[in-house]
Amino acid sequence: MEYVLSIAGVVFLGVMLDVISPEGKMNTFIKSIFSIFLLFVMTSPIVNLVSKNSLSKLFDTEVILQEEYLSEVNNQILNEYEHKLIKMIETKGILNIDVEITGNMTEENRSVEKVVVNTQNMVLINSDKHINKYEVITECVEEILGVGREVIIYE
Repeated sequence: MEYVLSIAGVVFLGVMLDVISPEGKMNTFIKSIFSIFLLFVMTSPIVNLVSKNSLSKLFDTEVILQEEYLSEVNNQILNEYEHKLIKMIETKGILNIDVEITGNMTEENRSVEKVVVNTQNMVLINSDKHINKYEVITECVEEILGVGREVIIYE
């Protein structure tokens, strides 16, 4: 309804301008300016409709996809660190441990929240049976991830 009233008002304004405008070049100039104004008034609802609905939905979808991608990349990086850590611990003579790292590795400010080390099925193959296995694992975690002992949890 507002659209119809705005067009009716512009048409009425156009008739009034035609009646009071002088003849000659000034009349042509005024009609040109008025035509641009009329075009703007007629297309503004279409521009508003497209910009509010279509474009906002399009950008929301892109943000959701970007967050899913970043989450997947974070999980892949954490998995790589888990495998590196397990391999390093195995080279020290400790087998059959599981490692789960929780943190955010996709931003510039990388952070590790916790490292859970499951030692229930652990096997020592080192000839020195009196090593402190927890100290060896802690040193490997500190070397690979660069974090302190406070984030390591042994199960």
